[in-house]
Amino acid sequence: MNDDIYAEMSKGLPAATVNKNLEELNKELYALRAKYHIQDILCVMRVAVAYESGVGTALWQFHAGAESEMEAMCAFELGRIAAQRREFINKLIAGEVKP
Repeated sequence: MNDDIYAEMSKGLPAATVNKNLEELNKELYALRAKYHIQDILCVMRVAVAYESGVGTALWQFHAGAESEMEAMCAFELGRIAAQRREFINKLIAGEVKP
């Protein structure tokens, strides 16, 4: 992870700008899907939003393709992430990595 970029993205943008950016991203993802001949795309994103009361976050998802594939794709990725986390915890317990 690039800490500088993450810090910048954490500052948040006004909700109207975030919505406009996500609409543009939708268009770009549809175009990339066609360009690279991808059947299904599933993205989950967390964005920082600047509200009057401060910066908050919102989750956003994008899916293009067969609705029937969305749940299996999400389950696949959740399993992969859980396995990575478990591997890291095992290495942490074994003293092979530092927190």
